[in-house]
Amino acid sequence: MFWVDLPGPLHAELVFGVGRADETFRTTGITHLVEHLVMRRLGELDHTANAAVSLLLTGFEVTGEPQVVVDHLTRLCGAIRWPDLTEIDRERSVLVAEELAHPTSPLASLPLAQRYGNLGPGLAFCRQLGVHLVTSQDVRDWMARWLHRSNAALVLTGPPPPGLGLPLQDGPAPRRALPRPLPGITPSWTELPIDGVLATMHGPDTAETATALSVLDDRLTRRLRHEAGLVYGIDVALEQLPGGVAIGLGLGLTGRAEHVPVLRDTFLSVLDELCVTGPTPAELERDRQRCRSDIADDRDIAWLRAYDEAAALLAGTVRSWDRVESTLAGLTREDVRAAAGTLRASMTLGVPEGAQPGSLPERRAAHRWPATGRLFRRSRFRSWMPRGSQLTIGRSALSLHVPGQPVTTIPYGEVVGMGTEPGPAGDDDRMVVVHGSDGEMIVVRAWDWRGGSAALDLLHAAVPSEAVFATPEPLRLLADDD
Repeated sequence: MFWVDLPGPLHAELVFGVGRADETFRTTGITHLVEHLVMRRLGELDHTANAAVSLLLTGFEVTGEPQVVVDHLTRLCGAIRWPDLTEIDRERSVLVAEELAHPTSPLASLPLAQRYGNLGPGLAFCRQLGVHLVTSQDVRDWMARWLHRSNAALVLTGPPPPGLGLPLQDGPAPRRALPRPLPGITPSWTELPIDGVLATMHGPDTAETATALSVLDDRLTRRLRHEAGLVYGIDVALEQLPGGVAIGLGLGLTGRAEHVPVLRDTFLSVLDELCVTGPTPAELERDRQRCRSDIADDRDIAWLRAYDEAAALLAGTVRSWDRVESTLAGLTREDVRAAAGTLRASMTLGVPEGAQPGSLPERRAAHRWPATGRLFRRSRFRSWMPRGSQLTIGRSALSLHVPGQPVTTIPYGEVVGMGTEPGPAGDDDRMVVVHGSDGEMIVVRAWDWRGGSAALDLLHAAVPSEAVFATPEPLRLLADDD
């Protein structure tokens, strides 16, 4: 329990050390579904309460008089310990509507997906497949695994009120391990369906990294908005991960197609300049003054420090207050310059088709040897594949070769999911979408290949049955956007 004595109504947040990064490809969204089911169980409330799921944490908050908070937390723990899943299908529908209304920004999703593929944090901003697939028993098992006393912390803006108790079930403290980052050459570029440019980077979760990003933001804003008038602003997203790695550094410049070369070249030149010369003394002082301004509200800072302690305990993240103290104490020009260099070394620059920078290599998936096995050639009729395409279904992997593109190979042991869905011609047009742990995807449509039905049969025999699912209609590759 973490509490600070602050004036005003009592605010409490019950935090659990589980978030989207703990899910699997086939259970994406299960934590969000649990959060909705718990809040539904509480019914309509006459006081302020809410809940949210982030990358690493799930929090349930309430504000009111002390007795209101005590009663709410007691009922909340009861809803967690004895879940009512009779309305699970209704909440599935609500979550689908929420996802359509609030689509994920690539600023938040790309840095994680490029680093971790279809594992752990890489799935955090994917479409929520698990909302459609998980069963009531899956939900109960998930709650028992994560929502218990050994994985919880309570943060309060006042001393614990009389009668406060958290009747949660007991459970073992969970172990969280990040997957290995995917191999790849950086800095590099990749083609994306975007208007402008989008840079993804990662680095240590330090004050120096935060200041380097702040200075970069200021310089780009001055050059591209105030001087050139080409952008409205610089969009930035950042996600913390355990172990001091600040991942999810997405920096986006949105602009008209004819301005993309200028946006791209200006971004690279400004970043390179920062890596060589570092920030000026005036820039360091401006960032320090901003930091001091941000902590002017004693109430907000006291709450931040208490919540920081809870997050560090449950998720293993760096305390935000540590960065604040380092910034206020003063950072050196050289340390911030080095932090900018680390960000640049990890960078993947996303650009639209035809806007690749000549100074960077293209980002490609790690090389895998093509599978050996039964070869399927492109069908002469009804195929959507380019001429010369070949599909190989081997004993341990499948490979797709499209002329002019690198061979894509997915070992069966790395298949995180294989969705079945009808092809463009309807139910008789069989199709599967194979998803690899590294984020690669291979679409196999029977009509695209000579003997294509046999290819699908071989895949169904090779891929573990627990990885196979019928793709929900809203998530199908050929879903009707209408």
